[in-house]
Amino acid sequence: MRLGTYSAGVVGEDAHSRQAKAELSSYFEQKNMRPIRFPHKKVEESGLLEQFSSFFSDDILEKAARQSKFVQRSTSNISGLMFLSLNVFQEGSLRQTSLNEQCDFLEDEFGVRPTKQSLDERYNTYAVSFLKTCFANVVRDILVKQPDCDYFRARFGRIRVGDATSFRLPEAFAPFYESAGGDSGPSAIKIQYEYDLINGSFLDLQLGCGRKNDADYLQTCSIALAPKDLIVKDLGYYQHKHFNVIAQSKGYFISRYKSGTNLYSKNNTGKWEKEPIKGLLSKSQAIYSHRLFLGQEKLPVRLVLVPVPEEVALKRIVKLRKTAQHKKWNLSDDRLEMCHFNIFITNIEDDVSDQTIVDIYSLRWQIELIFKIWKSLFEIDKIGHTNIFRFECYLYARLIAICLMQNIHVLFKEHLLKKGFEPSEWKVFKILKKNPGPSERNLEGA
Repeated sequence: MRLGTYSAGVVGEDAHSRQAKAELSSYFEQKNMRPIRFPHKKVEESGLLEQFSSFFSDDILEKAARQSKFVQRSTSNISGLMFLSLNVFQEGSLRQTSLNEQCDFLEDEFGVRPTKQSLDERYNTYAVSFLKTCFANVVRDILVKQPDCDYFRARFGRIRVGDATSFRLPEAFAPFYESAGGDSGPSAIKIQYEYDLINGSFLDLQLGCGRKNDADYLQTCSIALAPKDLIVKDLGYYQHKHFNVIAQSKGYFISRYKSGTNLYSKNNTGKWEKEPIKGLLSKSQAIYSHRLFLGQEKLPVRLVLVPVPEEVALKRIVKLRKTAQHKKWNLSDDRLEMCHFNIFITNIEDDVSDQTIVDIYSLRWQIELIFKIWKSLFEIDKIGHTNIFRFECYLYARLIAICLMQNIHVLFKEHLLKKGFEPSEWKVFKILKKNPGPSERNLEGA
């Protein structure tokens, strides 16, 4: 496998790897930084090349292809390796790449020229099953254990940030991926994604129809809770019972506070008293918090309140009034007053400051950046008119490519940070994407 082009010149030397290193060198010169030599020893110690080579092994892929029934005859002219390479290393979006161009790829890289019709017929339920298996293998085997982030590792095992992204699909896909209606059209897909901010690798990814509620994902997530896990999610995943499960697992959570949720305190006689949210809101301009109990379960939490500028509060009030008028809500004074604050709940102890709680929650923007990379660089939402099988093959293949590139990026992250250079996902993925894919002679071994 020609890994040199995918690791920005780490191994191998060809025009694309040299170009990638030249781009990095140019960046260093602009920033008055010394060029950084990539650590070959670190690559060898990581085992990443062996994992990649194993993943692209012709024997392993052929076994998976036969188990999924993608390959059923020994005379099949398209092997599992060919089909995986065809889809993973496809340069354009699904909308931009025709079947004829895919036939050209197979001829150029593998010396096999199927007809347009025969290739179209290979996109079927067995092909989807094969690429889905390949994706599962990447998630299981290719994820590299990353260096610890000492600052957070001392307090938390993982910082698990979860969110979802969705996009419209052709109307013909509605029987498979129903949308929630409205502007999303008749068909839409939702991708649930969970990411560990400490280790820099993703934990879980699930595909579902656009109408599926975010909170439903909590029941299907395959990642078990572990002590010291910190779960950071938005209001779409807000569930009291889930907060209790996290606490019982000796984990932590940070969430936005949902209006209407009951908060309690204990009086001097030990009896529970309800605490109206309005009575907890102060005119102070500083961040502050209250120790309270959440919901009927009386879960101990810290309510962290962050005053926002007046112009921000006024914009929120205008937007809230419009929404209430459209949906015929009755707005309470409490709800209007809450527009002047960002309000968080957490079960993290007081040894972590209020400001740190806010800072950790703000790290959620990183997952938004990841979604932006998926759509802007990898164009997973550029579908066009095609059949459902080719779309699902395209989507799983794109996610495989993203997994591989993400691990290359994180492998060097700690090393480059020590050299004073922070490699952003956006820049690194953009460089790694500038390659044409492997040729047959280079896929025989790293």
